Amino acid sequence: MNTENFFKSRGLKYTPLVLGTWEQLDAAFFGGRCDAFGGNYGNLAGSRVAHGNVDDYVIFPNFLTLEPYAPSVYGDDEELFVVARWVMAALIETERLGVTQANVAEMAAKSTDPEIQQLLGAKPGNGKDLGLSEDWVVKIVSAVGNYGESFERNLGKASPMKLDRGLNDLWTKGGLMFAAPLR
Repeated sequence: MNTENFFKSRGLKYTPLVLGTWEQLDAAFFGGRCDAFGGNYGNLAGSRVAHGNVDDYVIFPNFLTLEPYAPSVYGDDEELFVVARWVMAALIETERLGVTQANVAEMAAKSTDPEIQQLLGAKPGNGKDLGLSEDWVVKIVSAVGNYGESFERNLGKASPMKLDRGLNDLWTKGGLMFAAPLR
């Protein structure tokens, strides 16, 4: 429907090839049955990597729609859902505040910035409220880095996916990523 709306709103003609699964779309495009196909940015990047040289295929930077994707949990585990949501927020906030995998231990021990102290557990409260240790953010960032580091390693230019941050950049850099305050 997004593709149809895009073409119709611009008065462009196209011949749709409607298939039932991502695998069928992927096979149709890479098998030469169609000239282009659309989908989730991450899925497109994954397909591009799976089919050879990523530089042979272009993922257009202009989005047809903005549909949010986020971490999810199985079933009705409310506690895990809350923790997953706050982990995402913490990763975004650590990036915004300049806390990285390389400096998180030092920042936790020495920062005088009240936001960083609260986020990294030097000022207690966040961990207890979530049923976690006060240094839960330090442990996570030590393991995987902040949001930007994780994005770059797994999806960004340094990864096989070679994606631009685009709208996945921080709001302070023109993207859409921001976090609710961890207070």
